[in-house]
Amino acid sequence: MMKLEKSRHLIIAFKLLRTEGYCSSEMLAKAADSSTRTIKSDMLFLGDLFKENGGKIISKKSDGYSYQIVDEECFAKFRKRVYLLNYYYISQGDFSSQTRFLHIIRRILSSLEPVKIDDIADELYISRSAMKAEMAKATSFAESYNLEIASVAGKGIWWKGNEDDFRLCAIAAYGITYHDYQKQISVPAFSDLFASDYEEYQAVRRIMLTILRKLKYRIRDEHSQSIARYLVLMKNRMNDGFLMRSLADEKKELKQFQSYTAAKNILEEVDSFFDVKPNEDELLFLAKYLLCSVDLTAEEITEQTLHSFYEPTLDINSQLVSFIRHRWGMELDRTGFDAFLPLTANYVIESHFHFLPHPSVVVSSSSDDVKKSPIAMAIGQSIINNICRQLSCKGNRRDDYIAANIAYDQFNRLSLNYHKLKIAVVSSQGRQNGIHISNAIRGRFQNRIASIHAYELYEIREVDPSQLDYVILDNPNYVYNYGWPVFHANRRSIEKQYHEMWKQLFVNGYMVEESCTMLCQYLKIYENFEMTSRDGCYRQLAYKYGENEHSSGKIYEWICKNEERSEMGASEMIFIDASYELTKRNTFDIYKLKNPITSKETCRIKYVVFSSLDFSKNTDILLLLKYLMEAFAGDTSKMEAIISVSDSEKKRQIKEYIMEELKNISC
Repeated sequence: MMKLEKSRHLIIAFKLLRTEGYCSSEMLAKAADSSTRTIKSDMLFLGDLFKENGGKIISKKSDGYSYQIVDEECFAKFRKRVYLLNYYYISQGDFSSQTRFLHIIRRILSSLEPVKIDDIADELYISRSAMKAEMAKATSFAESYNLEIASVAGKGIWWKGNEDDFRLCAIAAYGITYHDYQKQISVPAFSDLFASDYEEYQAVRRIMLTILRKLKYRIRDEHSQSIARYLVLMKNRMNDGFLMRSLADEKKELKQFQSYTAAKNILEEVDSFFDVKPNEDELLFLAKYLLCSVDLTAEEITEQTLHSFYEPTLDINSQLVSFIRHRWGMELDRTGFDAFLPLTANYVIESHFHFLPHPSVVVSSSSDDVKKSPIAMAIGQSIINNICRQLSCKGNRRDDYIAANIAYDQFNRLSLNYHKLKIAVVSSQGRQNGIHISNAIRGRFQNRIASIHAYELYEIREVDPSQLDYVILDNPNYVYNYGWPVFHANRRSIEKQYHEMWKQLFVNGYMVEESCTMLCQYLKIYENFEMTSRDGCYRQLAYKYGENEHSSGKIYEWICKNEERSEMGASEMIFIDASYELTKRNTFDIYKLKNPITSKETCRIKYVVFSSLDFSKNTDILLLLKYLMEAFAGDTSKMEAIISVSDSEKKRQIKEYIMEELKNISC
């Protein structure tokens, strides 16, 4: 049986079914964001699909395409299926593997009987072979919540595990909708798990938030949504006779935290909401859920707040600081150490209570800047990997973003080596006015200036060339024939020109020449690189850069582990950074693919960048790579330009892009 497995085919089929009369190739191409040539090719597949489902595609020269119904009953089922798929996947903006995976996991979790894989495949309108990859993701997701997806031939599949793990998995599979509680879900039985009167739900949530505010217990908004929704799930599960396993062993430990008081107060205040009264195990689990959801960025990390978790948190955080120094060459001061403490503490607590490893379904970031910084994302992933290695757990993309944002802030504290400028100011109204301009500039750029003096124009003629870098003139009509570069300033609005002064003058104090030379020594370009699949590419890279079979295996494992959580800032580029410890050589390679491939986010991948550099010996290299990759992420045509220019021009081009990024730094 043929399946609709491409969003383009679904859009075309839906457009045909919704249009009275004919659709031209141009209309269909516009709707599907493709070419008319592609539409003509797709019609061969759609013709067979309509025929198999009781219909017939017809075409008319100059008019386009339409359809006829041959079998009313068969075609009615087909039409309903297309409309359903369009609503859930196209109108909701997602026909991706992620959406299919969510449908599968929701279907399994909410079914009281074994579910046949063929039935789920039919619901998603995909083939059984396509189901294999989605089932692998669903199985992995369930296993991260300690649930097992069991199967028996002829009967189907179902989940097995503890009630608390089931509830956490269900909450994650629901996703984050913030204040939109009435979320449409394509699995009615799963939606029933969270069924509640809307006003009653909002009342429970308000009570919960009021109690948390009184106790000054802070959680992020996404967690407040999840916990409020959990109370609904908890009610419905208890009504159906599913009770929490015994948590008596954790009672003493949980009672020392404020989350226990918060959970107790919440259940007391919303007592009328429950038909079956929560027992002590339900109370303990809610306390644990609240503890693992606390926003520690709003708390002082002390022994009084973390109790027995305080020392392990400090120990792991100290090791993290050492890792960042060794791996990335970044020295964290006390501010940097404290910035990572909440993240580390959350991992220590969550891993202790077995709330990890739990992957996120929905990823959000408080800053779009980090999404445009592949290096910051690579650092974020390595930080989470390091914490998880110490705690024997797994991380997720949400925490990658959190760590990347912290790393990005730390980047802003670092600076390339800077040559402070020696400046002369010449005013057409005399030296005294030049002194006034000098004082204003010194007040704004004091840490960028080695010296700044006012001169008459004729006086700088006798100045030692080594004593000046720039001359600032306030009159463009001055005849200037000296060798120093000049910046023309308007003396009446000197303060308004600081931004231009930064971009044209002071940014040139950055000493990037030597590091650019070094980076270009490592750079190699590979055009027309054959990449039939992402996995095939990763295996090739691992084999190429590994010293031996063991290190190649480690590189491949590292790439795959991070690739699962990767979401690149540039839609046409994959950025991979492997530790110098794995490759034992400085490498910076750009691969231009012979045939672009479609990524799991449905973007066309045209370039692969692989770096493995020893940042511990040169922080400037790290910063230069950061700026260059941000330039590429913002505009991959810049990478194409690097590929196209001659070897002798590469350094000039790279330096130009880096200087463009530096100009955007706040002056």
